[in-house]
Amino acid sequence: IILIAIAAALLLYIIFRSAGNINYTLPQPESFDSETINRITVQGQNTDLDFIKTDGDWFIQPESWHAESSNIVAIGKALAELKITDLISTSGNPEVYSLGEDERVLVQAYDGDSLLREIYVGKVSSTGIYTYIMLPGDDNVYSVRGNLPSRVKDKESMRDKRFLQVDRSSIQKMTLSGPEAVNIELVMVTEGDEIGTWKTAEFSPV
Repeated sequence: IILIAIAAALLLYIIFRSAGNINYTLPQPESFDSETINRITVQGQNTDLDFIKTDGDWFIQPESWHAESSNIVAIGKALAELKITDLISTSGNPEVYSLGEDERVLVQAYDGDSLLREIYVGKVSSTGIYTYIMLPGDDNVYSVRGNLPSRVKDKESMRDKRFLQVDRSSIQKMTLSGPEAVNIELVMVTEGDEIGTWKTAEFSPV
């Protein structure tokens, strides 16, 4: 009788505990091809970035600086393939996740004048694995996988610093000159069908 009573009590506990759980469905924005993005804007209290893709290359506006493309492409892909992993907060206290109006960053992706994606970005989780976000018109805080804020830097850091780019396979000879008449010549040597190798030889200063 005692065992039956204990079993009944446990069963009632499980039933009422389950009934008290909150079930919810995560919103999942529809994915799209990141290649369709030709403009990305990032706006916040201390951030105002505008990237536009022209002929396959990204440029920072309004200066028309050539942008370092790897970060821009990564941001575009993260926006296009956005997948919400969990509901973090419904308390209406987004400041805890750096999503208050004074801290959050608005990131938008466009195809021409058509807005493809729009999210508010907050801070990264303590593990560095997830980023806290909010969706327009939704007061809940969600998490997405990845460290999206690390991709968004200041304008100067997002600029491509390369001043010359050539096809590596076309280079056959290089010369290195230094102080005290130290000069080195590097020559690409190819024998038969073997892959070429670089060899060095000293030469007289010009």
